[in-house]
Amino acid sequence: TPDAMIIANREGAILMANKQTERMFGYSQNELLGARVEDLIPAQFRSKHVANRAKFMEQPGFVTTGLNQDIFALRKNGEKFPVEISLSHHKMANGESAVLSAIRDVTEHRRIKELIAAQRDLARLINAHLPDNQTWEICLRTALRVSGMDSGGIYLYNENSRAFELVQHSGLGADFVRAVGQFTEGTPSAQLILAGKQISFTESELSTQKYHTAEGIRSATTIPIQHQGEVLGCLNIASHTAASIPAHFSSALESMAVEIGNII
Repeated sequence: TPDAMIIANREGAILMANKQTERMFGYSQNELLGARVEDLIPAQFRSKHVANRAKFMEQPGFVTTGLNQDIFALRKNGEKFPVEISLSHHKMANGESAVLSAIRDVTEHRRIKELIAAQRDLARLINAHLPDNQTWEICLRTALRVSGMDSGGIYLYNENSRAFELVQHSGLGADFVRAVGQFTEGTPSAQLILAGKQISFTESELSTQKYHTAEGIRSATTIPIQHQGEVLGCLNIASHTAASIPAHFSSALESMAVEIGNII
């Protein structure tokens, strides 16, 4: 089963957990047994969960949460992730009442849903006739929302200056913006972008870049913005916290770059 299955008593102590629970949360079986369910829930939601469990034990039935609201669980490494949880009453062999929880990680489902919504939002801009600066601001904000990263910029290729010029940025310091406001077509990065290649940088690869180090950027990716095979610019997304850009975010950003190309 793709679901983590947990049986806990009325006090929240875990009595049984399947292998998927170990994989999903990062705990061993020995760590899970006897631990409290609240250990698998972000701190800000624990008191509410305790109250809801007490209410459920008084009126047991079948409940599913997370379908129309945001419910989060907590991995051992501190990572929060969205879940859907189904609760049902369970009677142990000794007659003790317990709660059976089926927990499903819906991260990928949420990611696809957000990407579809973002693509729809960008598609609407094609006929919106907004000022350019407002259009770029919406495009970048949407890309950052989909990626989960905290900073970035949009560059457009200027055929007169033969350079990529920054037209919109977010989450970046003034000194960094001045330093990277333009890069000419002769630079290695520009050559790769003009060839339609995506470029990704990890923390170790950026450690030799003085402007990125001073800004505190730990990872970054650059995706060409193209339309009908012509490179029009590039979408740069960066993080001050993540040591690398996850592959699934890069794929989502490629979709964003396609939509921005259509807008241009």
